[in-house]
Amino acid sequence: MIQAVIDRMGRNSFLLKGWSVTLVAALIGLAADKSNGDFAIIAAAVAGVLRSLDAYYLAVERKYRKLYARAIGGDGAPVPAWSLSAGDIGRADLLSAMVSPTVLLLHGSAIVCAVVVAISS
Repeated sequence: MIQAVIDRMGRNSFLLKGWSVTLVAALIGLAADKSNGDFAIIAAAVAGVLRSLDAYYLAVERKYRKLYARAIGGDGAPVPAWSLSAGDIGRADLLSAMVSPTVLLLHGSAIVCAVVVAISS
């Protein structure tokens, strides 16, 4: 069951990345076509929100990976295999996930591109 939760978090993160690329590209295209920087600013905001959601899913996935390691008798105090209590996501967990290369590179580059288009429009 823990593996299913980890898999679901990974799929959610993948879907968010796809939506981020799609929405940001469409909004930047509109900004360039209409010479209106407002669309690029909206694209940067959308990328920022989706970055936060992606980081949250990554932080949850990391918590469940640690829980899985404990459930199979690896790291830390053992827990029952059916336990799904991974713990709360703290601010440090979320910030750590936000600066992860998988989150920072995709969403950060989308934000930078949107800001560049907004300034040049």
